[in-house]
Amino acid sequence: MNRRDELIASLEKETTTSFLELAVKHYSKADPYNVQEIVEGASKDCSKSLWRSAESFCKTHLLDRHLLGSEDDDVQQEGVAVLRGLAALLSSVVALGDKDKATQAIPLLELLHGLLPLIPNSGQEVQNSIAKIFEKWWQTELPLREHVVPHTVPYLIIKTIVHGSVVSDIQRLWAFRQAMLILDFEDSSSDHLKSLLLQCLIHPLYIQTEEGRRFLSFLFGLHPTFTDLVHSTIKQNIPNCPRPFLESYGEVYFRAWRASAGVYLEKIENDCLQDLMHHAVHAQRSGPNNMSAALLKLLGFLHQQKVFRGMDNMLLRLYDPILWRALKVANVCVRANAASLLIDAFPLQNSDSTREENDELLQKQINVLLDLLADPAPLIRTMGVTGICRVLGIYWELIPSAVLQTLLKRLIKDMTCDVSASAVRAAVFQGLSFVVENPLSHPIMAKVLPELKLHIHDTSERVRLSFIQLLLTVRNVRTIKFWDVVPMEHLLHRLAVDRPSIVRPLVKLLYISYQPVSKEGEVQLARCVELLRANPAAARKFYQFVHLHMSTSQAGKFILFLCRTLRGAVEGNDEADPEPEAPAAAKGKAASRKGKKPPAAKGKGRGGGRSRKAVQAEDKDEEVDDDSVVAASTSSASDETSEEVLISGNDESLVSGLLECMVIVWQSILLKLKKPGCKTLSARLEKEFSAALPEFFNSFKSSSARAAILLLSSNVPAEAASALSVGCLEMFRVMQSTTQHQEYAPIVDACCSWGHVGDLLTVLHAWLKKGLHPDATLAEAATSPQATRKKGSGRKKKTQCAVEKPASIAGQEPVAQACFALDVLTWMLVQPSCRAAVLSSTEELETIIELLKSVLDVVEKHVTGSSANHNQATERLRMLRSAFCMYTRLQVHLHAQACKEQSTTTEDRSASSASPVLPRSVSASGDESLLSTLPAPA
Repeated sequence: MNRRDELIASLEKETTTSFLELAVKHYSKADPYNVQEIVEGASKDCSKSLWRSAESFCKTHLLDRHLLGSEDDDVQQEGVAVLRGLAALLSSVVALGDKDKATQAIPLLELLHGLLPLIPNSGQEVQNSIAKIFEKWWQTELPLREHVVPHTVPYLIIKTIVHGSVVSDIQRLWAFRQAMLILDFEDSSSDHLKSLLLQCLIHPLYIQTEEGRRFLSFLFGLHPTFTDLVHSTIKQNIPNCPRPFLESYGEVYFRAWRASAGVYLEKIENDCLQDLMHHAVHAQRSGPNNMSAALLKLLGFLHQQKVFRGMDNMLLRLYDPILWRALKVANVCVRANAASLLIDAFPLQNSDSTREENDELLQKQINVLLDLLADPAPLIRTMGVTGICRVLGIYWELIPSAVLQTLLKRLIKDMTCDVSASAVRAAVFQGLSFVVENPLSHPIMAKVLPELKLHIHDTSERVRLSFIQLLLTVRNVRTIKFWDVVPMEHLLHRLAVDRPSIVRPLVKLLYISYQPVSKEGEVQLARCVELLRANPAAARKFYQFVHLHMSTSQAGKFILFLCRTLRGAVEGNDEADPEPEAPAAAKGKAASRKGKKPPAAKGKGRGGGRSRKAVQAEDKDEEVDDDSVVAASTSSASDETSEEVLISGNDESLVSGLLECMVIVWQSILLKLKKPGCKTLSARLEKEFSAALPEFFNSFKSSSARAAILLLSSNVPAEAASALSVGCLEMFRVMQSTTQHQEYAPIVDACCSWGHVGDLLTVLHAWLKKGLHPDATLAEAATSPQATRKKGSGRKKKTQCAVEKPASIAGQEPVAQACFALDVLTWMLVQPSCRAAVLSSTEELETIIELLKSVLDVVEKHVTGSSANHNQATERLRMLRSAFCMYTRLQVHLHAQACKEQSTTTEDRSASSASPVLPRSVSASGDESLLSTLPAPA
């Protein structure tokens, strides 16, 4: 028996076993058995017999036995296997493309088409294969191809909207789209298909892909009644869809409009697009769903397609009965919406009209924009300013000179002086930024922009920010210099006094002028000195944010260059003042450098002993974190690379300014220096400043310079600043109680960074004891446990030089000292780095806590006793209140550190620490005036 007869015999048997075995052979790659060869070689009579047997086999096993609908999984799998074998037979006909054989296979085709939606989930692969056969049948135009459409279309649609669908599924549906045109969308049987198609309109895969958007636009042309359903579905989805989808919907409408004709074109224009325009004019502008902005974004895609023929005429025809009337209504929101649409669609014109008619229409639109500037609503005036600037920026060369002058005059003379709305003034500068981007506007804008210079001092932060953004745009224009628009003195004043939100863009504007990192160090130094002399406060703000525009490597090089320059100035001063006052270690280092004759510091790195080649060699070894900033525009300062600045150590203000610049820049990159890629740069900074700081401390005596030196010293290791640490502790011990935190903060911060927090706490303990226990003697203070421990410590020499000058202060001196100690301790707890150091000094801190704990009894005694001196009692009350607060505060910190809990735990601890004193104090005196001054512990 040949293979053909064997196949027919297997189809005529009552069981499926033989047929399934042949199907397995067909799909096996190892077996040469091929059904397509059998079908192709069959004669006409054999072919008829084959397809008749296949039809009978399908009816018997799949329809009569209900294999696919069985609840038994094995029976169900048998039915799926039968379908798989029959699909192989049908696929061979499609592959051959023989219409005669295809006609004989039509009965089996119709049976499989009817079974397509009944295939269970276990047979999805077979179902997909059968659907592909139907798609191929349609595309090859085999006989009765319309018979495969009713079930294939829903299957393809469902496959695109279920979870896990991909773009290729939409591509299959797009290739099968013409089959939908034969369906009757007026019949009720198509309701399910309509529902599926409408789901496609809101499915993200369709909206996000080009194939999907093309298919959605095709839906507008399926049937006139269905077009209304498509438009209604999109409208309902607009309030909830993501904003990027709105432009995609605009593309769908545009594709549908371009592809339509006749009744469909009329329906899309009048019932869809004009309906959207009407709703865009009357939509709400506030709330979470801003329909006005959503519809404007959708229609904006159509406004951008004016290059296509007929688009201008269509927009003018559809907007004409809506827009002009809406611009004159009393409702502010409607006028605002209409103005937004006019600005976005400008200019509305008719390509079929004469030039005179189009000029008249253009003038009408410009007059409307000018009328918006006089509208009583600030929102409308703002939109009018935006619209005019947009027109100027895009159509500058097409607008007559007289009209240009009129529009600019209204903007600069009138709208920038709108005192009733800062948004209007800000819109002017935002709009002018857009105008300046048009190169044709530069000759005129160079003349009119300087008239706006005083607006850099506008009372509104929003307006000032918009003006600075305009200057940033001007900075990129070669023919207009921003310092010609606003003098540098005004910019520096704003830099000194304004908020960070304004300072950041200002620094970006001035960065290339005052920090030209692409030039040599001498030029950068000259610009730095110029900035310090022009406005020291502005210089501090500038260097506070300059790290945002330069790499860590560039910032480090700049700090090193300033350090070397000041060292050169110090050596120059040593020639004139050979014996300056300094700590012992600093004197020794200065003496070792004595006798050298360095040149005067002229901004050429270190002035003594190190050549430029040596410095450049070190710079090459330094690791670079990112690319250098290229200075691309002209600076307001001199661009000569040979500029030199003489720096004298006697110029205290300049020296203090340079030191502060180093502090500010170093602090700004401190975290970046801790990264592995910056270890080399960090080591160079520590090495350079370890040698330089004693010289600076020796030479520069002003308080501001000393504060900056101490802050710099906190960034170097303790062993490298041993000489300074002795001097700092001595300075701290002899501080007066009236010293402000600006003076003691650098000293305390430096001592904490060096690990001398224990010495500080020892001094604070002594001051607190004098204030809390004024009757204690100096001998008792000297024999206290903390003093005894310090005598045995390895820092004996350092702490012994703090044999405090005997307190020859009478009256309130001990109390004032205690208040000062509490202020210092409070400042230390506020600063994160100092707080960590304080909490880690367990022994010294416990001693202070024990001392502060005694305040509970002192408060009770003070409340129950009487004071002869009212002023002294008031001062003591203040001290007791601060001591009590400090006690509870330290308890909270220690408790939080121990249990790692916050919120409720800290509050409970605060309440429990306050409970012992409150009842006793109130019951003792009955006076709550003192307790009312005790704030809740923070």
